[in-house]
Amino acid sequence: MKIVFQNPHMADQPFGIHNYVIHYLLKYRPYIYITPGRRYARWLQFLVKNRLPLAGWRYILSESQLNQCDAWLCFSGTCAIIHEPLPLKFKGLKIYHVMDYSYSTKVAASKFNEAGVDYLLGYSRHDQFCEYFKGILGNYKNRVIPWPFGYGKRFHVKSAFTSRSHKCSVMGALVPMKKAEDGPEELKDYLKYFEGNAYAHTIRAAISGNIEHLGDLIESYLPRHHATKNLAYDSPTELNRHQLFLNDDSIMHYPPARTYEGSACGAVMVCSDYPCYEDFSWKGGLNCITHKYGDVDDCVRAIRAALADQQKLARVQQCSMFNSKRFSHANIGDRLNALIELLLKGKSSEALNMWRVSGNLQKPLN
Repeated sequence: MKIVFQNPHMADQPFGIHNYVIHYLLKYRPYIYITPGRRYARWLQFLVKNRLPLAGWRYILSESQLNQCDAWLCFSGTCAIIHEPLPLKFKGLKIYHVMDYSYSTKVAASKFNEAGVDYLLGYSRHDQFCEYFKGILGNYKNRVIPWPFGYGKRFHVKSAFTSRSHKCSVMGALVPMKKAEDGPEELKDYLKYFEGNAYAHTIRAAISGNIEHLGDLIESYLPRHHATKNLAYDSPTELNRHQLFLNDDSIMHYPPARTYEGSACGAVMVCSDYPCYEDFSWKGGLNCITHKYGDVDDCVRAIRAALADQQKLARVQQCSMFNSKRFSHANIGDRLNALIELLLKGKSSEALNMWRVSGNLQKPLN
């Protein structure tokens, strides 16, 4: 199985949320295709930054050479799609990670169709859960593979669950939605579609506006005083301080990076009952706590009920840790290679469900 990875440095996202790519590159050594040629400088910077070897990589030097490979992989997302040359002559399997597809979505759809991209990777099955995605990329129905963010080594258990505060932490950005005419050109379609939504993360916004009444229950690390981000805390430390952490799958319905980072730190996730979590085997009452989507009152109720029953919550936490261990960056890097193999063999149904656990999810960690 010969894989070519186009511009792998484009997967280098803030906070290392896609660092499973580094594991994949080191272990499986795909062919590397850097295009256009001026991007070699950024590729070398990526290697230096991540302490990867500068030599020993196998390079594809032109599109005409691509056909010596079986599959083509690209993680540039739609944010860079305008400047991303897709291979038109390559005859093998083509897989593209859309990342945050709010950018240049219609341009991406046109380029994917022109290049004949076979499968898209997404943070959930966007073809099932996001009406915006379906309206523009509807021809990818049943061809979007749910792919988790996972977690790096700095996210791990540092404190016993019973010693943590009986509170729920809430973190993340809080960015007001702009009017389409006020936004950048590449976001206009996204902003127009979701016009009327004040924020992309409705639960975060509702809690931020009522935090003075919820201080006994929720520890907020959300930005304050009209800021959009709060960088004055260390995520692994704070996730280890509290028994619960609040998630918010946003108006686009995908489990964010906190899903995997928080559970890796031994905190129990509080999330909506939207089915996007089920593709990764997160099940309410078993390994996480769920509330009605978009309902902040039900969210508060669910948090209070969970904290009130410590015996049940401890069982949920054990099952959460059991599911969480699957999402280390090393494991996701290995699964990426397995995914490509499944798709090359025509086993798309298995690929679509590869993060679902068919066996026992209740086995506690020893």
